[in-house]
Amino acid sequence: MLVTFKCRHFHDIVMFGDVGVALLKAMGESGRVPGAITGERVAVALENLRTAMTGPVGESETGNEKDDKEEKRGGGISLRQRSLPLQEMLEAAVANESEITWG
Repeated sequence: MLVTFKCRHFHDIVMFGDVGVALLKAMGESGRVPGAITGERVAVALENLRTAMTGPVGESETGNEKDDKEEKRGGGISLRQRSLPLQEMLEAAVANESEITWG
């Protein structure tokens, strides 16, 4: 499964499902696909994501410690790094008072 994040003021972001769901949960969302964030919830989601990525979850691949031990052997990309484009999208949405959808 792939998750595509969309915002009128930013390019689309496509992620593997497990990573997308982990980031949705880090933003304080349910992790259900499809979905949307509107209004002032966008700013809250951005703050939640930034806070989550400063802790141990941001150092992992998917937020799942068991999967991450196997992935790290291959020199995987951390969830913190994978979250950067989504953080930029959330910043653009806040600045332009826009919503974010995913599906």
